[in-house]
Amino acid sequence: MVADFISQPRAYSRAVCAVVVALVVTACGGSTEPSGPTTMVAVASTTGETATVGTSVTNAPAVRVATASGGPVAGMTITFSVASGGGTLSATSAVTDPSGVATAGSWTLGTTAGQNTLTATAPSTANVSPVTITATGTPGSASTVTVTPATVALLPAATQQLAVVVADQYSNAIASPTLSYTSGSGSIATVSTSGLVTAVAPGTTSVVVASGTATGHVAVTVIGHPAGSAIVNATEGGRPFAVAVSGSGVVYVGEQDNAALGRFDLPATAVSGSVAVGNDPTDVAFLPDGSKAFVTNQGSNTVGVIDVATNTQTTTIPIGEPVLRVLSSNDGSKMYVTTAMGHLFIINTSDNSFTSLTLGGTLNGLALNPATSVLYASSTTGTLYEVDLSTNSVTDSVTFGGRPQDLAVSPDGSKLFVANETGDLGVLNANTLASITSVSAAADGFGMALTRDGTQLYVTRPSHGDVLVLDATTYAVLQTISGGTPRRVAFDRSGLTGVITNEAGYVSFVR
Repeated sequence: MVADFISQPRAYSRAVCAVVVALVVTACGGSTEPSGPTTMVAVASTTGETATVGTSVTNAPAVRVATASGGPVAGMTITFSVASGGGTLSATSAVTDPSGVATAGSWTLGTTAGQNTLTATAPSTANVSPVTITATGTPGSASTVTVTPATVALLPAATQQLAVVVADQYSNAIASPTLSYTSGSGSIATVSTSGLVTAVAPGTTSVVVASGTATGHVAVTVIGHPAGSAIVNATEGGRPFAVAVSGSGVVYVGEQDNAALGRFDLPATAVSGSVAVGNDPTDVAFLPDGSKAFVTNQGSNTVGVIDVATNTQTTTIPIGEPVLRVLSSNDGSKMYVTTAMGHLFIINTSDNSFTSLTLGGTLNGLALNPATSVLYASSTTGTLYEVDLSTNSVTDSVTFGGRPQDLAVSPDGSKLFVANETGDLGVLNANTLASITSVSAAADGFGMALTRDGTQLYVTRPSHGDVLVLDATTYAVLQTISGGTPRRVAFDRSGLTGVITNEAGYVSFVR
């Protein structure tokens, strides 16, 4: 039967209000063991404690061994061992004192928040059931603040709710942490006390999220378009053609004659380096995180993979035919590459393996619909193709006529713009590929790009030696940038800087 617990002598009365957690057993003789049934209980003040992870509990773990009548059992060796939680003990055994109490060494809890347990065990000859002693480890003070998303790009008046996880030095999440939010520039974006970011005006800033001394940062970009009032032409040799801008402001420019990419690092407008690639680099695209870029080496029939940090082409993917355009999927898992032989290659960026589809013609235009899983390609023979990326199949093709070149899709995915090297700019219904209108004022276009905010359309016209800036809704010409032989256009993350390559030997930065 279960022995009744007998209160400690007066000297231990504050520490031994206990709960019996062991069963009555039969003692086996010996000078330190009683001749009748004994019990072992955890001393109440040493179980159920709470302490910060990685620190010691206030009271060292202890148990009391007593006879059935409540008398103390002195001289019995008790072993203490960590059962869960990963903590440590400074001493793992103790002998019961005249009051029957055995006290282990200090108990340092493990580094993972939650329950920690010890097991106190008597000699096997005593037939005393083991006793479990518990303690709870709680997270320490804030050490890291992780904010999701880490980068935010918004149109003016749009909002983004931030999600925040605060953890201690051992990565234990802290429940309901105290947080403060601060915007680096309230004229660009504001942030509420609950972490709601609101875009105010185009530009870049940051939001700092603090919990105690720990902080996290969010890069905030409010998207706009170049004012067009400042144009800087930077010398760049080798007939600049291709262009791409990463989210961090790295600009790669394809130098057709030099088998190289020139590099700029915005906001600077001077060449900062170059990358040796294959012959005739015709197009270039960054992964969304900016870590790698892919370049179509048209003259080498390869796609080059560039490590942006080291500014080197680290490997090439053999395609076996002249490669023209390259475009990243939204998540960066795929690169879409077109060829002069009418093929669309789908490259897995994780291992550079690929599959291909046959479309037809020389495919010199490529665009993704941001609202659907559709990719558009244009052939210079006058055909437009629609590819469903969920099935990797051609779902539609229409005869556009002329010599289609660059493509662009409106931010809402409703319109497809087609630059026509031998005809008017086409505006099509992106879902049906039916014509909405044509814009004769922007005829003979080659390169084309919508501004990041979708309000303006830049169209390069090499045969006219100019770049037209159109209102993307009314198609009125807002500005003409004249000079040289302009080819392709790209915009930085904020949309406030446009970069235009020009075969006359320079790159134009429009702000």
